[in-house]
Amino acid sequence: MGPSGLACDSKGTLYVSQYDFAAPGRAGLILALDPYGKVVHEIAAPAAELTGLALTLDGMALVATEASTNAVYRIRLDM
Repeated sequence: MGPSGLACDSKGTLYVSQYDFAAPGRAGLILALDPYGKVVHEIAAPAAELTGLALTLDGMALVATEASTNAVYRIRLDM
């Protein structure tokens, strides 16, 4: 459907979570954009209805909230 959450790291990378209606087995999507707006990574999330996004204090993981499962997921950044 569209963007639903934003987080920015100290290097200027902007992480944008995408909200999409849940379907069985459908993964969610988080885009990583460089400071110029170019998509540099696509990160799979465990579920599709992402509603919020934050970085951990050490910048090593994203924390995403998800509506269909009422869950909070920690997603490691191995980029």
